[in-house]
Amino acid sequence: MHRGTSRPCESSALIDTLFSAPAVGFSVKVPKKSTTSGQLSFQYVITNEGQGYDTDTGLFTCPVPGFYYFSASLFKRYTSGSVYCNLETNTSYTRLYVLSGSEGGKGYLALGNSFYVHLDAGETVKLSLCTAAATFDSLSTFSGFLVSPDSI
Repeated sequence: MHRGTSRPCESSALIDTLFSAPAVGFSVKVPKKSTTSGQLSFQYVITNEGQGYDTDTGLFTCPVPGFYYFSASLFKRYTSGSVYCNLETNTSYTRLYVLSGSEGGKGYLALGNSFYVHLDAGETVKLSLCTAAATFDSLSTFSGFLVSPDSI
């Protein structure tokens, strides 16, 4: 209710929509070491609410249309040269990229990026075209969740 009136808040419909929407989100870690295509999949599931992430394919398939937030943090033992990976949907992508120098080969390279995107049911999100995908470290993670569903 608006303060001092008996009129209901205009945002109550939005609140009802948000709280009635199904929970969708995943977080995975430890990349599989056997990829040859540059597509990254992860073997350990931290959470997979809504069962959208497939550990066999490395794909998140959108079960509920709406706006999603995705984040990837990838770690690799230090090497020289560039290291990159695409975080992509069916229609767009953002690149995780680092160019390393020659610091004696010590430590880790870290790549990270995130994006906020609208997905329709059935669209997919993946990490692909990753250089040296088979050598990303077990510290690496990939996560995503539904922020705002389309009107229910």
